[in-house]
Amino acid sequence: MAVSTGRPITPEDVNVRIASGTASVNTVANTVVSVPVDFPAGRFTKAPAVVANAWSGVPGQVIEITVSNVTATGCTLYAYRTTALANMGIMWLAHQDEV
Repeated sequence: MAVSTGRPITPEDVNVRIASGTASVNTVANTVVSVPVDFPAGRFTKAPAVVANAWSGVPGQVIEITVSNVTATGCTLYAYRTTALANMGIMWLAHQDEV
């Protein structure tokens, strides 16, 4: 996006809303577990698109990370891992392109 005003781009110049964070979940071997995520109050006017990824230093043990139940106020993250791990991190990013 180009702004020809000679000033820095501000949030008012961009028609997008973004939130991100890291959720922590205690995994159980070969079991799907979930963790709710609350978005910042008033950030989204409708359900945003959400992507998530595991924060893991051991490749091959995290089988799946999914996102479900997305609303303007939050979502649910699901994790499936072959081994148990306390406090596995799941990084998430939510964005709404149209306000």
